[in-house]
Amino acid sequence: MDKISKALEIARTVKSRLKTVAISLPLAREAGEQATIHGDILDLLLLADNLEKLLESSIFPVLEPPTTESLQSENINSSQNAISEEIEKVLRKLPRWAVKPQQINSRILKLYLDLESSGEVKITETLLMERYGNHAEFIRNFDQMKMISPKNHGKVFDVQNGVITIWEPVKDAVLDFKRATGRKN
Repeated sequence: MDKISKALEIARTVKSRLKTVAISLPLAREAGEQATIHGDILDLLLLADNLEKLLESSIFPVLEPPTTESLQSENINSSQNAISEEIEKVLRKLPRWAVKPQQINSRILKLYLDLESSGEVKITETLLMERYGNHAEFIRNFDQMKMISPKNHGKVFDVQNGVITIWEPVKDAVLDFKRATGRKN
């Protein structure tokens, strides 16, 4: 992985985790949760420091600026590849989650499906986290289930304005997971 890609990966991780910490901070009631959040903040500071060092050590060659058309084409191809790879990852992982009921991402997905089946109209991150119980554990794992990244658990959720839905490209696979785990419709 080149330095620019590595820097972008670190920056995206920091941004995502900062959002998570910002959400969890007001909810932290116990000393253990506060210590976990404090640890997360320290981890983020280290990541930011690594990003800074990586960028400082990079010597970018002077190139002709790319055309708007080439940038758009490159971005579209890159996005399509990332989405295809993410879908393949989810299709590969969901059957394993179904047979490992104690796995955290399996528990989060099953909880979401149970809430959905119960008629809950608007399932928010806050509601799902409250029902899950262990806020720090939920935040660390849920973030990995709502983003496309080479090292995530697999994107199964979309979140718009705090409301969670199943990511459209993997809806059928999630329905298979639902049936395999005996969730009601």
